[in-house]
Amino acid sequence: MKGCTLFTNVPAPYRDSFLRVLSQYLPVHVVYEAERIDQVNAKWYARGHRSEFQVSFLKEGRIHEKFVNFRILGYLLKARNSRIIFTNWGSATQLFALLLAALFRLEYVLLLDGVLPGSVGRFQRLKRIIVRRARVVFSPNRFTDRFLLDLGCSATGIVRYPFTSLWAADILGTTPSPSVKKEMRKSLGLPEMRTIIFVGQFIHRKGVDILLESKAFLKGKYHFVLVGGLPPQQYLDIIRKNGLDEVTFVPFQSKESLAQYYTASDLFVLPTREDIWGLVINEAMAHGLPIVTTKNCGAADVLVESGFNGYLVDEFSPQKLADSIQSVFDVEEKKTSFAQSSLVRIQHYSVEEMAKTIAKGITG
Repeated sequence: MKGCTLFTNVPAPYRDSFLRVLSQYLPVHVVYEAERIDQVNAKWYARGHRSEFQVSFLKEGRIHEKFVNFRILGYLLKARNSRIIFTNWGSATQLFALLLAALFRLEYVLLLDGVLPGSVGRFQRLKRIIVRRARVVFSPNRFTDRFLLDLGCSATGIVRYPFTSLWAADILGTTPSPSVKKEMRKSLGLPEMRTIIFVGQFIHRKGVDILLESKAFLKGKYHFVLVGGLPPQQYLDIIRKNGLDEVTFVPFQSKESLAQYYTASDLFVLPTREDIWGLVINEAMAHGLPIVTTKNCGAADVLVESGFNGYLVDEFSPQKLADSIQSVFDVEEKKTSFAQSSLVRIQHYSVEEMAKTIAKGITG
């Protein structure tokens, strides 16, 4: 059976799961540029590469995205008779390989995680060549569709796919009952009150500062659970300046432990300034949580609908964010409906469905 060679940056849990399922459809050889990205928590990386697919590394250690690793040329030549998949044109190495593939008319597909909303990006002329020569470009949302069409990609060459890190078994069938949530809060040592959770890196673009400042505008008792590590001094200063209480910082959690925090929570908030996707949105919805996020979140473009399963905020304003949070809790029936709608919308966003869509697109 004709296999595929997938070129990507570094091992990651979300991609590892997908590759394991894809290898059930055809033989897979994954060529990683390097072993890690320095600014990402080391616990994030996939552990122990799977026997289900072949793995090669262009180099050991951390990735250097601004420099071309010419070793990729040898792997590209070896892959010329297989199905070639590229996942990242943001690195110099993959951009170089993509251009060679386009110029030498090798058959390849692009598998994109998304683009930043409103993104123009660099190397537009080169990307025009790349998307026009690609046999198929897999897109996860409307942001990316529009971006590709602007580059000259034909509409028939774009295939939408469900980008996710979730196994089908990770997605709940029903929302946890209030009593289950109450018991989980007790188990985790959290107070019995409205609980809002954020999960992600404590970096500027994630907007945790906006979330903390929004707490001063909320009416009633709310507990914030912020999962992502030790709080930066900026966050502590915001808490002290505004006299905030009921804020719990939680370190990086395993998948199993994080599921408990999702269960204990009533609402997931991601006030991101920009996110190409935001897989934590998928995770939170799979646990039956309403979502409040911004229009600059790639996942929200297809997963979150204001008034259906949460709210989209179009300003980076603590007051506006607080208004949206408050709206979720104003009517209990609304919060319950939003939670159920999240589960409905996320049902087909599993790695099984993702792999099935990709396999069909590259073999069809």
